[in-house]
Amino acid sequence: MRRSVLNHIGWSFSGEKFDEIDSFRNELIAFQVDDFLESELDEICFLASFISVSYWCYEGESQIDKTVEIHSDNGISFTALEVLYKLHNSIVLDLDEIDHHFFEGLIPLKESRVDSPKFKIWQGS
Repeated sequence: MRRSVLNHIGWSFSGEKFDEIDSFRNELIAFQVDDFLESELDEICFLASFISVSYWCYEGESQIDKTVEIHSDNGISFTALEVLYKLHNSIVLDLDEIDHHFFEGLIPLKESRVDSPKFKIWQGS
């Protein structure tokens, strides 16, 4: 198994974008299974002002890789909730129509550095 982070929080990148983080939080909590602690969403998971996240999707008939960069609201760190909220809104339109739209964690990439954290979404079906 690959080393990953945030793999204890489940989510499906499907549906629409969320207009506000509180409604996203409610949906995210409702999506979780046993042994999930809501307080985990408020824990700082990255000490960085931004992270780059790669994922795959389809463009027409071709599978392609894309990368998004998300920035923290406070310019210093991310909570798990902020990461998932911003990721969802950034990529949901690309993943909504494919089978592999489930979030199973973030895999740190080898080229990742402390000042430039890079991850790949572990996409499940």
